[in-house]
Amino acid sequence: MIVKEYIFDRHKRVIVVFENNVTFLSIDVYSNEWSYPIDYEMRDKDVSIIYHTINGEELGAKWIEIVGLKTTDRIETINVRVLYDGSIDEDKIRETYCWTLEKIEKKHCISIRE
Repeated sequence: MIVKEYIFDRHKRVIVVFENNVTFLSIDVYSNEWSYPIDYEMRDKDVSIIYHTINGEELGAKWIEIVGLKTTDRIETINVRVLYDGSIDEDKIRETYCWTLEKIEKKHCISIRE
């Protein structure tokens, strides 16, 4: 297993895991909105982690999972996970991050460092 961390836009973290001919990305995002159906929910008292999975075709990925946090008074998006077959290069990692930032936070990318 190979694990790498990338920092985009000064403070946005992307964890990349390469293993068994797949690449998994976990992308930190934040939006004080949640505009997806809830496919799965893990609840503990008044706090839930919520999930929605979408087809990854737009990125060439197997799937994309959007993760949110739900409490009694708010619901927000906090993470996006993406699974690719095979390995991907840094350009694809950046493309995936930029797609996520634009879709979730409605922002554009600035920079990258590993």
